[in-house]
Amino acid sequence: MPPTAPSAGVDFLSDPLLNLTQRKGRYGVVYVRALAGQAGCGLEEVASGEDVQSIDLKLGFQAGDVYIQVKTTQSQTMSGGPNITYYPEANWLDKWAKLRVPAYFVVVTVPSDSGSWLDHDSSGTKMVATAAYWTRIDVESIRAANKIQVPRAQRLSAATLPQWESDLLSVFGA
Repeated sequence: MPPTAPSAGVDFLSDPLLNLTQRKGRYGVVYVRALAGQAGCGLEEVASGEDVQSIDLKLGFQAGDVYIQVKTTQSQTMSGGPNITYYPEANWLDKWAKLRVPAYFVVVTVPSDSGSWLDHDSSGTKMVATAAYWTRIDVESIRAANKIQVPRAQRLSAATLPQWESDLLSVFGA
């Protein structure tokens, strides 16, 4: 008898190595990695403890890298107000202010039940009930508002990445 796919709500490990917050963090990075792979971009994860720029990922284009800070949340759903609001740590702003290339703040939304993040059916594995939204980091605007506003209208997809590449090229006058 072939094994069946686990259903949503299944507790996969009786004693998981990562708590829910850590699993959300990993899942958000993997989600962005999947988009980069789909678009044909390189992606480098900054090692824990070495995030001296308060960024999680370096997304590689031919001309260079852009930076990404990823936050994954279950408190924000795919539907809701026009923006997702996030309150940054003060030291992030100081570090981001020193960046000379574009940086983006990405919020990945997931259901509260980690068993429902992926659907394993006969046609393949799918990320479900997950979405990501983005905004370009503008330190002065964030400082003035004391928050990051991520528009839900800016849904992150592989189609977003050419815009980010264009932002990078504009830094160099290309």
